[in-house]
Amino acid sequence: MKKMMRPVFAALLAGMMLLAALTGCSQKFGSMGEYLNDQAVQAELVAAIAEAEAQGLGVDVSANANTLTYTYTYAEGIEFTDEDKALLQDALDSSADQFNEMVDQLKPLLSFDDPVIEVIYLDSAGAELARASFTGSDSASS
Repeated sequence: MKKMMRPVFAALLAGMMLLAALTGCSQKFGSMGEYLNDQAVQAELVAAIAEAEAQGLGVDVSANANTLTYTYTYAEGIEFTDEDKALLQDALDSSADQFNEMVDQLKPLLSFDDPVIEVIYLDSAGAELARASFTGSDSASS
């Protein structure tokens, strides 16, 4: 289980670092793309990616309209059993409160009401291991 939790913590850390970059910011972003392209966010993103890569995860952060997607890819040579996949999904699902809180903290920075944070884990071949989307504390994750 410990092996499965580390990447979830990496995702949480990356999200928190991006939010911290804009603490006190009065600017409203019209899309997740605008948010992701902000200079302060980009500076924090570099540090967050380095942290995840130190744990053996490749990271891609992308934005599409109202969705900010964190895609983590495991390094080659790591094999995943069905049990490992289930544990990773469970670890991600058990972190829903923290990810929903990140969405809630993003909302005041955005000029739209329906932001989504999506977290995806892939193996080195690109096969999906786990995925979840978070829309804030006033709704359930999927």
